[in-house]
Amino acid sequence: MNKDVPLISVVMCTYNGEKYLRTQLDSILQQTYPRLEIVIVDDVSKDSTWEILTSYQQKHQNIQLYRNEQNLGYIKNFELALQKTTGELIAISDQDDIWELTKLELAYNALGDAILVYHDSALIDQEARPLHKKISDIANMYEGDDFRALLFHNCVSGHSMLFRRALLQHIFPFPANMFYDWWIALIALMQDKIHYIPQCLVQYRQHQSNVTNIQGSKGDELKKKLRKFKQKYRIYKKTKEHLDRIVVLECLLQAPFKTEKDKKYLLDLLKALQEKGNRPFSWKLFPLLMPYVKTVFFPSKASLFDKTKYVFKLAFFRRYDIRLSPEETAEIEQILNEK
Repeated sequence: MNKDVPLISVVMCTYNGEKYLRTQLDSILQQTYPRLEIVIVDDVSKDSTWEILTSYQQKHQNIQLYRNEQNLGYIKNFELALQKTTGELIAISDQDDIWELTKLELAYNALGDAILVYHDSALIDQEARPLHKKISDIANMYEGDDFRALLFHNCVSGHSMLFRRALLQHIFPFPANMFYDWWIALIALMQDKIHYIPQCLVQYRQHQSNVTNIQGSKGDELKKKLRKFKQKYRIYKKTKEHLDRIVVLECLLQAPFKTEKDKKYLLDLLKALQEKGNRPFSWKLFPLLMPYVKTVFFPSKASLFDKTKYVFKLAFFRRYDIRLSPEETAEIEQILNEK
């Protein structure tokens, strides 16, 4: 490949990643794309992660290492790491996956005039055995320029992204109640368009230590622990999703919009959701969602009938003003926050 290409900054955040770290680093260092800087920020790992990183840095001059003085958590750590990059293009890496060696070259070629490009990924288990499933089997993968497509569901994984540096000026700070990759993808669509590569360019490892586990195995364990709460947990979950969505929309309104029409739509949707909380019916919400039902719920694999039914539930039957006692809420959140 021609070496006269933009510098790509690969960003990795580590925390207790000794088990899979070497394999991931090797797959990055062997990329066919010729110009890389690798920026790694360790979040005060307690295992041998830091020792592994320093041994790699001694052999590879394009690795830049940083270590936090105190644990920031993965959202704040990625926010910090992204700001330490210098490349014109930026790619995000987990600490436990395996990249195809042509990943960055193919992503660069597919970026074109878009602000962000992402790709499909193949799921593997903790021993790197194929699970014979792709992310595209779980979610519909979006390509285009309509931010509505990611308002309710996400299909863009951080490890699959390559985006232009210009996006950095709009994405900080990351909302605390939203996955950072979803936020980056949403902001990208508000600014420009995104492209999609249907090839699996990462082997995406699934195990119990994942921050995100796309197969939902952690959810199965939580269901067992939360079984005693029954209806109360459903109330908690739906109310929290509703309130989190409002916070995210409030954050999105601070970002630049391509058109005033887009901004008005988001503002109207925010107001409708805010008013919905203590009302069983919302005549404002229905016309904001129903005409765009195919777009707003695009990543979901649900049928059009089920998506339409969900809009009716959201607008006319679901209430979010039901409150649990502080004790019940605290007990549920304690279970959810267990490592």
